[in-house]
Amino acid sequence: SQGLAFELNEDGQSYSVVGIGTCTDTDVVIPSEYKGLPVTSIGDSAFMNCSLLTSIVLPDSVKTLGQYGSGVFSGCEALTEITIGSGVEKIPNLTFQGTYSLVAINVSPNNEHYKSINGHLYTKDGKTFVKYAGGKTDTIYTVLDGVTYISDYAFSWCNLLTEVIIPDSVT
Repeated sequence: SQGLAFELNEDGQSYSVVGIGTCTDTDVVIPSEYKGLPVTSIGDSAFMNCSLLTSIVLPDSVKTLGQYGSGVFSGCEALTEITIGSGVEKIPNLTFQGTYSLVAINVSPNNEHYKSINGHLYTKDGKTFVKYAGGKTDTIYTVLDGVTYISDYAFSWCNLLTEVIIPDSVT
């Protein structure tokens, strides 16, 4: 996607996407390289309030989504789908704040830290439920058995949910 804003990381060996820049695409594919160096992170609030963004693909080279837990995609009200590559190691709680239309959080099967089940986000071991895709039209959701922890804000911005069934495994 042409026009994205990049910044050289402190290591001098990689780049971060720090904003939408002049990019007008609604479907954004983050490149794995910029100026011959890997793109390894998405900066804090990089896509905050990008109201036209409908889908985004993160390459395997991206390891972090924001440094301080701010909402990288916060306020992206039209965002319906995100594809997370194999490299992402941590997804802060507020990453998807205000993503009312999100129906699919897809994760590379090669990601060692996260997985997607029916478009929802779980840790790879299945013990933590990270994020419900708030744009889904279901009114009832059953957290998978075996989950022991539900992340902060996992069900926030899920306007149609009226009931969540939590298994006995959650402590």
